[in-house]
Amino acid sequence: MKLSVNTGFLVNRYPSPYQWCKVIKELDVKNIQLTADLFSPNYPDQILKEEVKVINKLSKEYDFKVYSAFTGGFTRVNHFCHPNKNIRDYWLSWFGKFAEYTAELGAKRLGSHIGIISIPDNIESREEFQERCISYWIKLAEIASNHGIEELTWEHMSIQREQGHTCEDINKIIKGLKDAKIPIRMCLDPDHGDLTSHNKYDYEPYGLIDRYIAESSQIHLKQTTKDKRSNGPFTLKNNKNGLINAQKVLNHIYKNINKDSIDKLELILEINSREREPDDSQIINAINESLNYWRKALSEMNLKYE
Repeated sequence: MKLSVNTGFLVNRYPSPYQWCKVIKELDVKNIQLTADLFSPNYPDQILKEEVKVINKLSKEYDFKVYSAFTGGFTRVNHFCHPNKNIRDYWLSWFGKFAEYTAELGAKRLGSHIGIISIPDNIESREEFQERCISYWIKLAEIASNHGIEELTWEHMSIQREQGHTCEDINKIIKGLKDAKIPIRMCLDPDHGDLTSHNKYDYEPYGLIDRYIAESSQIHLKQTTKDKRSNGPFTLKNNKNGLINAQKVLNHIYKNINKDSIDKLELILEINSREREPDDSQIINAINESLNYWRKALSEMNLKYE
């Protein structure tokens, strides 16, 4: 397994590679999931080339890998579900550029939420928008493959218009993506799922792991309150009443996945905090405590990780 951190917590706190790479070193983490908010395809090519050069130098010096790349909070938009074709096509080019430059950083996986449907379009034409969204992912798979990306990942969400909110919807998307040029697998998030569903397996964390970890190559992790209304780091305080138990998660993963897949599975801490004190100043300590919590659980279960 790869124990990794999503870099969303670094955005605007440590924007320069010279700053954020040092934080990764101090956390002693060997793999990261780089977000588009920290390494943006919106930048001109010259800036991206400079950033690639610096990040490659520092990641080698500090001994960590950009194992995957993902969209972030500022790119949680409609993209392939936008009603305007020109805007959808823009996002296809945007993702292609993201694939090109993150591949130069060594990333083999590229992921995102699948696409967000507007409220009126979700009411009037959901099936049409979803099918078209899937077709764009098939196109992206070919583009990303040409840049050296080996796998795409999509994250199931919690409301209907963001897609993948129920098992039925997840299954439909999985089926639609199965014939792509490269694998398009899930980024599983036990914190997600439609809380208004009458089927608890649509949102119950361990049920989601049981059903979909075999379809996933990544899992986003954060501590979740029992009502699933808020989340945060794996601190001692949060863990006392949290829904997510590391050993229980690992047990559910281990019994539902084969050895080849488990070796390449990314356990990604997707943790952030609001810009409020003392949380903002303590975010690095919270990430470090969370990493240690998962390291301890992995070690106690004799599971190899890097």
